[in-house]
Amino acid sequence: IPTDHGIDAFVWREAERQGIRYILSGMNFATESFSIPSWAYGHSDWKYIKAVHKQFGESQLLTFPHFNFLYLFYINFVRRVRIVSILNYMDYNKEAAKNLLKRELGWTDYGGKHFESIYTRFFQGVVLPKKFGIDKRYGHLSDLINARQMSKREAKSILSLPTYDVNLQRQDRAYVAKKLRLSDEQFEKIMHLPIRSFRDYQNSFAFVQFLRNGVNILRKFGLYPK
Repeated sequence: IPTDHGIDAFVWREAERQGIRYILSGMNFATESFSIPSWAYGHSDWKYIKAVHKQFGESQLLTFPHFNFLYLFYINFVRRVRIVSILNYMDYNKEAAKNLLKRELGWTDYGGKHFESIYTRFFQGVVLPKKFGIDKRYGHLSDLINARQMSKREAKSILSLPTYDVNLQRQDRAYVAKKLRLSDEQFEKIMHLPIRSFRDYQNSFAFVQFLRNGVNILRKFGLYPK
């Protein structure tokens, strides 16, 4: 979440500095439309990120790229910078896109959504389902079903399998624990701590939802890019 926030903040600032009006995004409603706040919240909420860091962080966030809602208003409605999700303007098909990448660029499928790094693969495939009972495959596959790119039968077949190879899960656990300087005992202690959510920390959830609904209304009337 803080990484996504920092990337967005940097892109907004650079667009402002360079006088760029449009930012192209790969987000698309065909494969990324589901939104469950309790599963993933806070990417745009600097208040929440600061609250978590205040309790658990060690270093200062003085130079960390960030933005607040006043800046979002300024960049969107004064500087009129827009994020354009170009895939929403075409008949985007996930499998066709993957095949194109393989054929034209020699791309290798890394096995799952957010499996592009060891940490994100481990967090999404092990930590979320085992500690929080969150299997994001349900959301991602539901998107594909709604987009008519997958049948329910196919989705159920995928969900009957482990999130990914269990031997690789064990390797990833050892790697992540080492990188985070955690012993097996410390890692297990974290995994068995009481579950908490973003609602346990200061946040701007109500206002974020208000903004989200407002943007969706503007999109409906063609006043904001898809």
